[in-house]
Amino acid sequence: VTNGELQTRVNWSPYHGMELKGWPVQTIVNGQTVFLNGEVDKSVRGREISFA
Repeated sequence: VTNGELQTRVNWSPYHGMELKGWPVQTIVNGQTVFLNGEVDKSVRGREISFA
């Protein structure tokens, strides 16, 4: 895993440099597909989580 391979708002990952088997192919949020076949559906929104 390299940081450049990930689709995230931050530019780092705790998995950077690790060798993994498998790769996520789909992400579902609240029953709606938001990531499939390498494409993000930006029309589907989650809700912001605030940290204490």
